Amino acid sequence: MTAEEPKSNPYVGLRPFEREDSRFFFGRRGQTIELLEQLHQSHFLAVVGGSGCGKSSLIRAGLIPALLGGFLVEERDRWQIAMMKPGDAPRHNLAVALAGLGEKQPEDSKIEDLSEEIFQNHTQAVVDHILPLLGDDNNLLLLVDQFEEIFTFRGKEDEEEFAERSREQRREIARRRAESDDFVDLIIELGGRMDLPVYTILTMRTDFLGDCDIFYGLPEAMNRSRYLVPRLNRQELRDVTNQPDPFNITWPTTTEDDTVMPGESS
Repeated sequence: MTAEEPKSNPYVGLRPFEREDSRFFFGRRGQTIELLEQLHQSHFLAVVGGSGCGKSSLIRAGLIPALLGGFLVEERDRWQIAMMKPGDAPRHNLAVALAGLGEKQPEDSKIEDLSEEIFQNHTQAVVDHILPLLGDDNNLLLLVDQFEEIFTFRGKEDEEEFAERSREQRREIARRRAESDDFVDLIIELGGRMDLPVYTILTMRTDFLGDCDIFYGLPEAMNRSRYLVPRLNRQELRDVTNQPDPFNITWPTTTEDDTVMPGESS
């Protein structure tokens, strides 16, 4: 490195770690392994934790690089990643994420067509879209980040307040409830398809756990496969603060006797 080259900061601050930050992502090796073990048993996983605990970073800079590095490989050894947030249009945002698998900047018309197909044919529309793109050697990881946004989109379950709204407002509330119910049902059904090379992960804040029962099947799905992100212990905190070094990075290697996860020095 020459004196003119700018120094890179290995600490990302308050923003989540991304996949390209994985070489600076330390202290979460054990948690990443636990996620891999759960995904090996189930194609659906809810990652739950308090606000700011690092749920998104754990998936984006821990789990995803591990998957791309060859962990959890069976007969398929390549991965495609689709990431989305429900936001204020969960079906449309799902269509955007899935349309991006085939091309980096899909046309708006293709996104709208896929969104309409999902509306009409539900899970089958998603399956019909992704299987030709995956081929014989690809898996798909669908990450629904900040899943708690679906509760805000759907709105509160208050029938008295609903009755007091105008006709147009009631129609919009009913539309949002129907769309959110369909979206959650699709995510659960897709995550339950063990015959497909598709793995579904959602991240959610713990303070929304009590709201899950407004969606049929969601509590049951989360009870079958849920990971509560634990606090870091002293050694892990020491690794988080001391190990990131942009000038002395040892890239991970794998031997028969020593498995090293991305972001951890060998």
